[in-house]
Amino acid sequence: MTRPARKLRDCQRCEPSLSGAIFHAHVAGSGPHLRLFAWAAVALVCLVACGHGAAHHAESHLAPSREDTTAMAERAAKPSPHSENESDGVGDNRSDQSLVGTVLRTSDGMRMEFDNFAQELTTASVVLLGEKHDNPEHHLLQARIYRALLASGLAPGLVFEMLDANMQGEVDAWRASADATPQALAQAVGWQDSGWPPFALYEPIFAAVLAGDGPVVAAGLPRQSAMPIAQGESLPSVGAFSSDLAQRYALDQALPKGQQDALRVEMQEAHCGLLPEEMLDGMVRVQRVRNALLAEGLRLVVQGNPARRAVLIAGAGHVRKDRGVPQLLTHVGIERVIAVGLQEVRDDAQSPGDYLQEAQLEFDYIVLTAATPEVDHCAELRKHFQHRSHK
Repeated sequence: MTRPARKLRDCQRCEPSLSGAIFHAHVAGSGPHLRLFAWAAVALVCLVACGHGAAHHAESHLAPSREDTTAMAERAAKPSPHSENESDGVGDNRSDQSLVGTVLRTSDGMRMEFDNFAQELTTASVVLLGEKHDNPEHHLLQARIYRALLASGLAPGLVFEMLDANMQGEVDAWRASADATPQALAQAVGWQDSGWPPFALYEPIFAAVLAGDGPVVAAGLPRQSAMPIAQGESLPSVGAFSSDLAQRYALDQALPKGQQDALRVEMQEAHCGLLPEEMLDGMVRVQRVRNALLAEGLRLVVQGNPARRAVLIAGAGHVRKDRGVPQLLTHVGIERVIAVGLQEVRDDAQSPGDYLQEAQLEFDYIVLTAATPEVDHCAELRKHFQHRSHK
């Protein structure tokens, strides 16, 4: 499967009610309504691409059963078979499946035992865990990492991309409840209608939350705020996050050209190469605001309390060191940050070195997991275009 099709699985939720607009955006050419149709099309492009909403429900058979989840939990809990001293094996030719469970430190390519990896995470003020949203093992690993931090004596706060910032009241009420359960949170925030993958995938990390007493921060960008931002409107207040985010995180300043161009490419690839050029800068603005909300959530957890730690649960693109949340945290003086990429093994990568080559600039550590079944959403989307164009 192509790299863009892989990236689709990590993009954002989208509005499912605009199914006809994408065709108009694709074929309308120039005209007074092109911009309206184009921005409306963003929602469906992302919807189909991400496999959320209606497209996601069509894939509901991919959600794991309780038995599957138990088996994956056992596999995720299994330590890497390689010792910390085996750093000379980075270039070997072991099969990709034998890499499942491998933890790699990108600064030197060292393969690490999970316990040693977890211990190194305790040195950070902020730990960023970048996931592929629909991979159950990523959520099991997040829960395992969080419980390891609890076992070390820390009580980190958790910041979630999946919980919209305007849901903080519901989250706080759930956290304060004497009989809080993961399912109670899902009901309180309307997870079923949120567009995220089934709550069963995320249940392990929310169950782990209840084992500690750290705060839980909702820091996702509400979908109704995304389109105005993409169209260039001023950043509104979102939940407890004030509109001064733009100044705090330099959102009112242009990115260096290299970063802007890289993000434009990322947005285009993530949408099957079907976005009109004029939409790319708007999509980049939305991505920058998403990152800023996540960074602000982390700042709120650790500010004024040097002993407090924070953990971010978000898509892998948000935790990248080269153009994600880590860069924004430097604006608010948070420097002890560790970015962890949870990555699936790939058919075209047969050794740790194949993963390290890409990851060194993106993450401090990567943890390799089994891959979920792939669906070529780009093919689905192009088929949709062809069908509509022949009507």
